[in-house]
Amino acid sequence: MKAVVWNGPFDVRVGKVDDCPPPGPGAAVISVQAAGICGTDLWFYRGQPALAPGARLGHEFVGRVHSVGPDVASVRPGDFVIAPFTFSDGTCENCAHEVYSACENGAPFGSPGIDGGQGEQVLVPFADATLVAVPAPTTIDELADALALCDVYSTGLHGVRSAAVGRGDAVVVVGDGAVGLSAVLAAHVAGAASIILLSRHGERARLGASFGATEVIGERGPGAVDAVRTLLPGGADGVIECVGTQEALDTALGCVRSGGRVGTVGLPHGTTIDLASLFARNITVAGGMSSPRATIHHARDALASINAHPGAVFTHRMRLDEAPEGYRLMHERRAIKVMLAGREWLEDA
Repeated sequence: MKAVVWNGPFDVRVGKVDDCPPPGPGAAVISVQAAGICGTDLWFYRGQPALAPGARLGHEFVGRVHSVGPDVASVRPGDFVIAPFTFSDGTCENCAHEVYSACENGAPFGSPGIDGGQGEQVLVPFADATLVAVPAPTTIDELADALALCDVYSTGLHGVRSAAVGRGDAVVVVGDGAVGLSAVLAAHVAGAASIILLSRHGERARLGASFGATEVIGERGPGAVDAVRTLLPGGADGVIECVGTQEALDTALGCVRSGGRVGTVGLPHGTTIDLASLFARNITVAGGMSSPRATIHHARDALASINAHPGAVFTHRMRLDEAPEGYRLMHERRAIKVMLAGREWLEDA
């Protein structure tokens, strides 16, 4: 079968890989109908860190169950399923507390020895505790909405929950990538009264406004902090940091009011934090990896209640064979996010 594989920095290809074996006890094979290219994938694309040549890529996918192994009870062949970006056993202490992404026996898809999501099929361990069966989409827009719940919307939602955003709050979102835009939408769903998005990219700012951003600020660093505090004297109730760099974290901490909360969901890259400053200002910082397995059903219902469509972050919808171009578009910031969909979906669009 075909799948996206890493061949070197800035060199991903669609190549032949071994077919999935028949699923063993508790496992399932999924025929992928759509897969996403994630901002995290771009770090691998750039060789940070380098992978073994031939490593499979991708951790966001949805599709239909092709076959199941013994003891699988929650899904059956033909079901449409959303796969969180990690698989989990559902029995360890972390899973018992619904921190599925930290499962003691789980891992992200695309980890060494684990199928990546950007391929024709994926072998899923622990199918009952990992896969979420939902009604099958009938349009490519519905397909994109389902795919967003694998990771990107769930991560934005995790940032909003980590910042304890509630009705009437003033919120700042640092980062205008797909996660930041998803955080804007999640804050809107949570009832935030004002949502300031930091963005200086026209298309991203427009999508943020359609998701519920009430203001867009094009400054960065100290200039962004000054602009936010002009609009919100004292600072924001909650800030969602969706980048993972030191500048983004410093900006988030500069924008939040004393006694406020920062939800950080950007993958950290060499960031440090001054605990004494947090202590003096009574600032709460929380976050980390989201656990979509715990939030998919609630998120679907909440989004449907206001007819919101998180799949709009997929600005480019391409065939699996076009994955190398999709990676280039995202690396060059010419695409917010790329969905790799089956030919039948693209032909019907």
